[in-house]
Amino acid sequence: MSSAHNVDLSQQKRWLLALLLASPFILIAIHRLFLLPYAILAITGMVLLVQQWRADKSLLLHDKAVQCFYGVFLLLWLPMLIANIDTATPKQSWKVTNLFFLYSFMGIAVFFLLRKYALYRQVYLILSALLVFWAVDALFQTIVKFDVFGVPLIREKATVGKANIFFTRPNTFGFYMGLMACLPLYFMVLQKTQRIWQMLIAAVLSIGVLLGSIRAGWVMFFWAMLPFAYWFYWRKSQRPWLLLVGAVSVTALLLALMIKLSPGIQERLQTTKGFQTWDYHAINTASSLRLDIWWAATKIGYEHPINGLGTDSFEEKFRPYLPPQAIWPADVDAAHPHQVLLEIWAATGSIGILGFLLAWWVVWRLWQQANKQQRLLALPMLIPFFVLWWPINTHIGFYMSEVATLTLFMLGFVVAALTHQERAR
Repeated sequence: MSSAHNVDLSQQKRWLLALLLASPFILIAIHRLFLLPYAILAITGMVLLVQQWRADKSLLLHDKAVQCFYGVFLLLWLPMLIANIDTATPKQSWKVTNLFFLYSFMGIAVFFLLRKYALYRQVYLILSALLVFWAVDALFQTIVKFDVFGVPLIREKATVGKANIFFTRPNTFGFYMGLMACLPLYFMVLQKTQRIWQMLIAAVLSIGVLLGSIRAGWVMFFWAMLPFAYWFYWRKSQRPWLLLVGAVSVTALLLALMIKLSPGIQERLQTTKGFQTWDYHAINTASSLRLDIWWAATKIGYEHPINGLGTDSFEEKFRPYLPPQAIWPADVDAAHPHQVLLEIWAATGSIGILGFLLAWWVVWRLWQQANKQQRLLALPMLIPFFVLWWPINTHIGFYMSEVATLTLFMLGFVVAALTHQERAR
């Protein structure tokens, strides 16, 4: 494990630096603007890496944390590079590959800054406040039909009934809310906050996730909350079944109230009723035509099993691979297969799948080597990181800039936390 080199800063400077580290999440609501702090961090990462290299040219040989970060990065990036040998869309594939390389410097900046200044709790607190605000703003917008900034519930490019608050791409709110909503709860465990407050904040965040009316958000939040409920409640409870009944009852009550309140949730549930029958057409319709593009992605992978079709090629090339019974609209493109493993399979083939699974393994090994306090310190960011990578994640493209930047940001944060050591007193 690497030793920590925490440096004392004034409280004001510590909070300003923490705000910089949290700014990509703060600005993610504003499309493209969120890339600005990532660019600043990428430049910072280049400078820090050069400084570290000059100070210790054997950095990659003995620093396990740096080895883990770049190990995971290379396991994801090298398959992208190999896929470019015969990619179907050279210009786009090389653009995505080159950007992913640049994003690695942003991730290494997050890692070095956290290891040097130990700002985990400050960043967690800022992000927790942000997520609670998002949830409250979503409830306000749903009830009053305007959010606190005056953004209407019904507006251009917003799906009717879905809370969208001030996101410039309205339908992405539910995804990011579902992805990140667990963070404040794991942070409260780290801070040893009383359970009554954990339950209250959990209810508020659950409302925000439900009102986002994105099924992928609901699924991600569910998977993120399972280990939270098991580790910190179920295992420690003297009456676990009573706890389970209470949790299910409260969840059902919240869901019933939100169904009454939100047309977006009503529409989602109405669509999901199609899963009651198991023929292709019913499941395809209920899953927003996912079966059509999953079929296409699977066939692309079978035709290019070694290194895939190339990253970001799916949108241009998927139509000939649709099944005969497909009902995919002729005037609508699919930017990606809406399934993590199938996207990696279609884009980078078996090499990409192997790299992805090995990347999971590398992070798992680092988790096993960490002590209890390091694990607790990493959990608030580690759980969203794994939820984002979860193979059943079906909503957002794995290689697109937003996910690539989030992946490498979270990776830098998690690696720093899992190798963090308190200064000797």
